[in-house]
Amino acid sequence: MALPAELEREIFELTVRQYPEVAPSLMVVTSRVYAWVAPLLYENVSLGRFGHDTSDALLLRSIQSLPPSFLSSTVKSLCMTKRVSHGAAHSVLPVCRGLRRLACWSDAQVDDHLILSLAGLWELSCGQQLFARVCNNIDACRWAHQLTHLELILWDLDSNDGASVDVFPALTHFSIVTGYLDAALGDFVDRTLEACPRLELFSVQFEAPQDEEAVKGRSWDKDPRVVISFRDLSEPTSSWTEGKRWEIVKDIIEDKRRLGDRAPSSGEIVDTFIPSGWDTPVIQLGCYASLPGDGDEDSSD
Repeated sequence: MALPAELEREIFELTVRQYPEVAPSLMVVTSRVYAWVAPLLYENVSLGRFGHDTSDALLLRSIQSLPPSFLSSTVKSLCMTKRVSHGAAHSVLPVCRGLRRLACWSDAQVDDHLILSLAGLWELSCGQQLFARVCNNIDACRWAHQLTHLELILWDLDSNDGASVDVFPALTHFSIVTGYLDAALGDFVDRTLEACPRLELFSVQFEAPQDEEAVKGRSWDKDPRVVISFRDLSEPTSSWTEGKRWEIVKDIIEDKRRLGDRAPSSGEIVDTFIPSGWDTPVIQLGCYASLPGDGDEDSSD
């Protein structure tokens, strides 16, 4: 007895979402299954991951052979590490015009207009130079009014080129990945919280535990929106694609709100837990948290 087409489609889609590695095999079953599976295979695209050169080459060839209309309507998330060449970036971005999420970790790999013209973008992860260029061309940025999630990699407050997050009025989730905690960074957090009233989450990430004295006494020491964390600063390709880091920080913020006035100082251990999908525990130390990195990726330094 044949299954109803709706149920059959649901089974194939659930299989691909749970086991994406089987998608290429399923796509050759029938043309009907291909039509169901292909959009899921290209929904989240990652290029330049360590040890994935062969799969990247195959993916680029398949992208070049697909109709631009299919890619524009299908690819919603694109992650390009610093290993992605200029040519590869320029073969992907012009046809992936329906992007909602973009991680671009090599400042020199793309022409700015290809990013500025993405009408539907609401999440961006990038380096400092690219972010500064976006801010300097904010009038040409089609997504400035709708960006809600922003992550800046290896932020250097001494050379921020006048870039500021307050040009994004809808911003609710903000994360910076930097090397050290000092008074300048503390002042930056103060200014950002004041300039971005809609901010719900502010994550500051380091590669090692920092001096707690730089946090104590700050107005945001017990601000439930702020999470200071230390983790491996390797390129978080997988966890970025799946949005895991935001979810972990949200869980920590919920704990801080629950504790209220009983929230601990920065050095006091609150909890140790293993978030869904992670192998490494998160150790929450007041407004600190130890977030696991992605061990299979190389350093972004």
